[in-house]
Amino acid sequence: MRSDRVPRRAAPPRVYSPEGGRPAKHGGKFTFGDPATWGAEDAVTVTDTRRYGKAPAQAWDRLHPRLTHRADWTEHEGPLPVITGTVVRFTVEQSPEPGGPKPVWLWWSKTDATPPMSIVAGRHSCADSTSNTRSE
Repeated sequence: MRSDRVPRRAAPPRVYSPEGGRPAKHGGKFTFGDPATWGAEDAVTVTDTRRYGKAPAQAWDRLHPRLTHRADWTEHEGPLPVITGTVVRFTVEQSPEPGGPKPVWLWWSKTDATPPMSIVAGRHSCADSTSNTRSE
């Protein structure tokens, strides 16, 4: 996923209010560029590699993109769906690229990630993710 994307958490449970109002569809923001919004990971793994050193993978479960009536959703009638998945962040200690290593963010369509599942996501990221663009 691009580094400027901001997936959302699940909406908080609805609490009765005498003023009424529409229930929230989206919860808090998960901003890739702001670690303060991430919260605790749902799964973490670290793999030692010969070329890149330690390669940690962190996963946050049950996040969703906020869809709009653009691109693929222009002809969708009715309210847009909430499509939950797992966001995975891959980093490495060292990189042969100038400027050092940058994190890679993936959106994985599976939920309820556990440490072995996040390792599988990393090894099969092109097949299992909807986007695998390196972050800026």
